[in-house]
Amino acid sequence: MTRSQDNSLVGALNNNLFLDRDMMWDAGFEEKISKLTPEQINAAMKKHIDLNKMTFVKAGDFAGAEKKKSVKP
Repeated sequence: MTRSQDNSLVGALNNNLFLDRDMMWDAGFEEKISKLTPEQINAAMKKHIDLNKMTFVKAGDFAGAEKKKSVKP
């Protein structure tokens, strides 16, 4: 879908030119990703992502959200 949008396609072509890749490299990469199992993805996440080193941020109008949640239509 994104390759059907001019801006996305231009960005991909520019990145591939910089990285000395072509669209066939993208296709091969997408094929490899599509063949991953949930178990393989979970193993990679556990290996490379440490949730204790991540920062989680919540932003918004929490008081207003609570008010809206408590008002029944």
